[in-house]
Amino acid sequence: MNMEYNKIIYGSLLFCAVNCFTSCIDEDLSDCPPLAKDVDILYRIEFSQDVELGFSRDIKSLHLGFWNTPSSLTNEMIFSEDQLPEDMLFRVTLPVDNYSHIAKANCELKDGSHIPFTHNLDEAAVSVPFVLPDTIEAMTYPAYSGTLQMNMNSGTESEHFEILLSTVSSKYEFEVNHPEALKNLRCFICGTKQGYSIWNKLWIDNSKLVTDASVFAENDNAGIQTNFMFYGFPAMAETEASKAVLADDFKWKVYFYSDLNGKTLQHIFTVKQEVSVGRVFNAVFNLTETGGEAVDIDAGVEFDPDWKPGNDFDIEM
Repeated sequence: MNMEYNKIIYGSLLFCAVNCFTSCIDEDLSDCPPLAKDVDILYRIEFSQDVELGFSRDIKSLHLGFWNTPSSLTNEMIFSEDQLPEDMLFRVTLPVDNYSHIAKANCELKDGSHIPFTHNLDEAAVSVPFVLPDTIEAMTYPAYSGTLQMNMNSGTESEHFEILLSTVSSKYEFEVNHPEALKNLRCFICGTKQGYSIWNKLWIDNSKLVTDASVFAENDNAGIQTNFMFYGFPAMAETEASKAVLADDFKWKVYFYSDLNGKTLQHIFTVKQEVSVGRVFNAVFNLTETGGEAVDIDAGVEFDPDWKPGNDFDIEM
């Protein structure tokens, strides 16, 4: 994936150790706190090359985790948008040790909280909580993540490290043209990744996963156009080596539901082109009361004029 650097975020992390040395008497150091060291970490955000096409560059939160063994999370810090200084400079102190460091950006939930890091480093992931069985919500901002191995050496006053945060999201922009009679348009996509295992740099698969983007509906043009703009995980095939490979039979689906005269209409578009991470996928869909078409993308269409829950997946009506 070709990316370009559009912004550099500077951060200095110094983690506080206990300043209690009163029990350190003569040469007996058994009760002494661990030696601490100032640690400077440069955080650099690698923004998508599609920024100019609408891929957001806003950083709304920062979530940091430090593991001194693969099964021991020793420090976890969360900074919300109002806690982020303009220059992103943080000052704290960290006991001398070797750390596996993970950073995530824009991963806060609607209520401002974050999914806590697990004690197991291999289980740390960028993920979205399920709101219904096999259903997650689309994202407002793109998520970023990065890893860093911090091997600290004693005897010097400071160490300098750098961590690159790259996006694990894609952006979806749908323009949906439809008769005014089709009301309450809802949008779902199926066939994307479920999340991203950060330290292992592997995508999490779930063939049943559905992403609900209905809340992002914006009506335009006198009620005959509805737009959906949101972020989600990429829709792509891949090898075990975590490299995107478009398979011959690869496809993902876009579901639209609308109300007409007391019935629910279902339009399903089967898209046969991948949505790469860090990219914007634009599509135009024309819906009618008897069918539909996709414009300028490789997609088939199915239509059900009287859809009932249970035909494919149950959605919140």
